[in-house]
Amino acid sequence: MPINKNVDINLNNVIIFQSKNNLTDMQMAEKMGISTSFYSKVKTKKRVAGRSFIFGLILAGMDPKDIFIIE
Repeated sequence: MPINKNVDINLNNVIIFQSKNNLTDMQMAEKMGISTSFYSKVKTKKRVAGRSFIFGLILAGMDPKDIFIIE
């Protein structure tokens, strides 16, 4: 029997991580290896986070268990 779950990026945790590390959007994007524009658009829900964004969060030092919301 399949289990239906929704998985999303926990943007609140991303913002908390950025704030705790005193990083600007530019610094966070640089640590993630993505453009500042793309980072800002995902953070404000104007773009959808994909594989590069998720991998970038891990590269920046975010704990993978803090990245997702699973409902």
